[in-house]
Amino acid sequence: MADPKQIADALAQDQLLAQFNRNEGQAQPWYMKPMDMEGRATFLPFKDTLPGSVMNQRELALPGLLAGAVNAFTAPSRVSTQGFDAPEEALNLATNVFGGGITTGKMMRNPTGVGGTDLALNVYHGTPYEIQGKFDLAKVGTGEGAQAYGHGMYFGEARGTGEQYQKTLKHKGFNFANEETALGIKLPASAKGQFMQLAQRYPDDPMQAAGWVQSGNIEAREIPKEKIAELFKAYQEKTQGNLYKVDIPDEQIPMMLDWDKPLNQQSDAVKQGLMKLGITVDEKAYKSSLDDLEAALLGKTNKDVKDVPNPSGENIYNKLVAKFGLPEKASAELNKLGISGIRYLDEQSRGNFKAYTTYKGKKYGDEISFKTQKQLDDYIAQKKEEGFGVNVLPKTSNFVVFKPETVKILEKNDKPVSRKELLQQEFDKLDK
Repeated sequence: MADPKQIADALAQDQLLAQFNRNEGQAQPWYMKPMDMEGRATFLPFKDTLPGSVMNQRELALPGLLAGAVNAFTAPSRVSTQGFDAPEEALNLATNVFGGGITTGKMMRNPTGVGGTDLALNVYHGTPYEIQGKFDLAKVGTGEGAQAYGHGMYFGEARGTGEQYQKTLKHKGFNFANEETALGIKLPASAKGQFMQLAQRYPDDPMQAAGWVQSGNIEAREIPKEKIAELFKAYQEKTQGNLYKVDIPDEQIPMMLDWDKPLNQQSDAVKQGLMKLGITVDEKAYKSSLDDLEAALLGKTNKDVKDVPNPSGENIYNKLVAKFGLPEKASAELNKLGISGIRYLDEQSRGNFKAYTTYKGKKYGDEISFKTQKQLDDYIAQKKEEGFGVNVLPKTSNFVVFKPETVKILEKNDKPVSRKELLQQEFDKLDK
């Protein structure tokens, strides 16, 4: 465990003054130079020197919230200087200040050095359980248990996905045996079905529910009514489930195997990792073997993954499971290669395009689903001729994280975690 004094020392240091002094010692005064924002934590006193690299070092630095404010303050003095990037300056300010600081669900420059742009995502996890400090890979499978898209901890980009699992799995948060032991009672097995029904019918009146249990079961009458009422209270408290809003580290996102894309459309980081297993795109065969391509995309080919010209992420993962014997071993092997997880379109986005009509910038009508890109394009063209606009809703994904302990918890049931908890999560990572 990191020394808590380190937190106090980091916060106590006058990083702003130190930065000003360094700049004043150079050719231009401090107010003519921007503060570097890349790798800088928003609220926390850290800065990554080489984000996404194995050579990365985390050092003390002025938090991004304050650094962004300094840049905003000095912007009028720097607007005429070479290299002033107005859109980037505005985005930094919006992300760090107006955006609430931690929220980073906007297009931004990829901090990993992979190139291009990527989404720095906040995602959701619905569970019947209480997460103690961080997510644990050992708990994988205790929720829904299906693991249909690979072995790891599942998170949804859409809030509704997390809410669905919170609601569906909430009953798993209650263990009859544990609660009965804690209360020193044993509810008859014949009364447990009625107990569950009454718990739904009388959620705010445990004494009345307990009375109905006793009236309907002779054996239950031997148990003190107050004890049964306590059992009802425990049920209500532990079957609400929890919805966690979390942040997947930015550098992990472009390093995820995309379940729905063929190999030649995967990120460079994923391609480089798979090359170590001999999995590459056979460009010549790819161009001349459309049948194999279609079969690979549908996951219906029996060929070895190395023999498929351009296999899909799904096909690659399933073949690795067959090779290593278990999904958890396949995920572990991919993780060793620097592939941090799996990304796949959620149920609402798979095979559908959603959009709604706009008029003068405002929504006009309900959302409409389109099965193909051509249907969507035709609709957009038609509405444009009629003087309307069309807003296409972005498709959302789910994420399977191979090392869930690296995920940062931001909120629990819409309540932000405390600053102390955020700092402790950061120091826990430094200790690893």
